[in-house]
Amino acid sequence: MTLPWSGEIIRASRLSKREGMRLRICLLILVVVAVLWVLGLHYDFPAFPRGGGAVGAEAGRIPPVAVDGRVFVPVVDWSFQRGPYPQGWGWGEWELAGGVLVGRHTAGAIASYFFPFDCGEEFILETRVRLTSSADEDGVVAQLLVRDSEQMHNESGVAIYADSSEAAVRHMVDGVNYIWDLIDMGERTAMNRWYRLRFALVDRHPRAWIDEQPVPLPEARYPIGLYRGPHLAVDRGTAEFTYVRVYLPE
Repeated sequence: MTLPWSGEIIRASRLSKREGMRLRICLLILVVVAVLWVLGLHYDFPAFPRGGGAVGAEAGRIPPVAVDGRVFVPVVDWSFQRGPYPQGWGWGEWELAGGVLVGRHTAGAIASYFFPFDCGEEFILETRVRLTSSADEDGVVAQLLVRDSEQMHNESGVAIYADSSEAAVRHMVDGVNYIWDLIDMGERTAMNRWYRLRFALVDRHPRAWIDEQPVPLPEARYPIGLYRGPHLAVDRGTAEFTYVRVYLPE
């Protein structure tokens, strides 16, 4: 039973001095935690600083990429032949086998593997993936995404579907889906074939590619958010990934 406010006040006035001190300490701790949360210092994703935070990228090994007249250079270049991504984490079933990262999903939450990096407002994400088996008749899905935090106020990315000619693109900011579409690419995604996925935010334009083919998207500029949780995801089956890359403006 919930006591009325007056009852709570009366009860508080009867606390011993020791109990009162404990209560004040607890309240102080709660205030400190609340202030840290407001200041954005609460824990959500482990992240690398953008300055000096490059992961696995060797100068000159991977060429720059030009998008909409802008040049982007690789700052993350991690092959899973080297092992797990530094401080990589996630949920679902993931394992390294034969130099690739294997993700499996059969039930529950979609299997997700984060390669944390502070992407800023403009970036390109890239991976190489093949779909190897489906857990049900709807077919396996592989995704390349980025979000802001565990709370997922912002999430954007691209996905491919087994035995389907459609790709999915999402751009969500502050819980609003500005783009969340299935787009016909004209060619069915084949099982056991390698595909390169790219997703970019450039001058507030979402961009996506399957191999060299751009995914048709509106030319409108959209709101953008904080992006520090790039990740891979697998739904309804098994997929393999060989590497992950992040490019930032030159």
